[in-house]
Amino acid sequence: MRLLLVLLCVAVGTVAAALEPVFAACLFLWHDIFQPLTFAYRYGEYPLALYAQGVLLVAFGYHAYRGRIHLRANHFVILTLVFLAWILVCTFLSPYPSAWSGFVMILKYLIPMMIISQFVKSKFDAEMLMLTLMFSVGIWAAAAGVLGPLHGSYPYLEIEGGQMTDNNEVAAATVGYLPFCIYFIFNYRWRFKVWGRLGFAAFLVISLSSIAFSQSRGAAVALGVLGILYLMLMSRRKIRDFTVMAVVVSLALFFAPKSFYERMETVQIGAQQTEESAQNRMLLMHAAWSGSLDHPIFGMGPYCWLDGYYEYTNDRHNPHNVWMKSSVETGFVGLALFLAVIGTVCFNLKRLSSAALAVGDKRASSIALSLMASIVGVCAALTFLSQPYWEFLWAIMAVGAGFYANYMAAYPKLRSLVQEKARARKTAG
Repeated sequence: MRLLLVLLCVAVGTVAAALEPVFAACLFLWHDIFQPLTFAYRYGEYPLALYAQGVLLVAFGYHAYRGRIHLRANHFVILTLVFLAWILVCTFLSPYPSAWSGFVMILKYLIPMMIISQFVKSKFDAEMLMLTLMFSVGIWAAAAGVLGPLHGSYPYLEIEGGQMTDNNEVAAATVGYLPFCIYFIFNYRWRFKVWGRLGFAAFLVISLSSIAFSQSRGAAVALGVLGILYLMLMSRRKIRDFTVMAVVVSLALFFAPKSFYERMETVQIGAQQTEESAQNRMLLMHAAWSGSLDHPIFGMGPYCWLDGYYEYTNDRHNPHNVWMKSSVETGFVGLALFLAVIGTVCFNLKRLSSAALAVGDKRASSIALSLMASIVGVCAALTFLSQPYWEFLWAIMAVGAGFYANYMAAYPKLRSLVQEKARARKTAG
């Protein structure tokens, strides 16, 4: 039954991709993040990954030829190409042969994201991709949100076949889609408006429950960062939202399991840690920092830390810090380029939000702020993980960059139209 449902979704997605290019991007991201064959207990039995990639490429070419996609060398594409060029240099200079397979893997992750950034032509396209990202992770996260209260904890989350291989990564992605969920609670406008918004509110509660019961310390910290960011940048009624947030947090802490408090007590500021897992992570980060200082320009090569770790530690694990992982493998130059991609996308989204408000487009402003908050929340969670080429993060940045490029390209015309209407109202008055 699950396999039939998956195949039906693929068929519908393929037809939809022929009609609207954004649905090709939705199909691709749904497969890469949700891993539908894992959901159907048929992982690896069908070449669905190649099929989704094929649909994305064919749709890109077809709709570009038809003039339905306007190719734009947006900031995201330019900086990503520069980043990839630098990684190629690091690969060429790496003493480890595995660097080449790592570089090919990075190409497989990032080239589709540059293509997807060309598909976001409108607010509707951005919303469809936000929904795809949210439910691709949320269906899995719901297991912890529902079963966690029954079992006291549920740290068994993983999506086999993708990049989310443990509870920390699934919880990090859950934090990342929370701004999307909040956006739809207040902006859902299709059929069954009231029930739709209530459904998203229930989904938000389940998602928050999944973070609490996943026992992910990094996701809990990222959730706090996200809450502060929401109050500072997104909330238009700060006193009301602060009160609501305080009540929700108080209730969540009251009903949180004992295991949650035990886990959070291990979070300490500074290099000295008392809990064994935290101690090991600090030692790994210190080792990666030493490796970064020894290879400050070109790093050890992409995905090569596990080949050269023995020079700095006896623990053959990644450093559990995305910034250390990036610097030790691509040098501080690679880290700076990675941060430049993130910072540029966030800056542009904040700029788009202000521009949209100036012409009264609250919907576009809310989309931009939701995407920006999602990026910041994911980056906060990735501070405790080792995924600089995480598709979930790069997909959000691709959506944000594409939305910014196309919206701002049409902005002068939109602003003129708003000004004409204002003058007409003034004349009529």
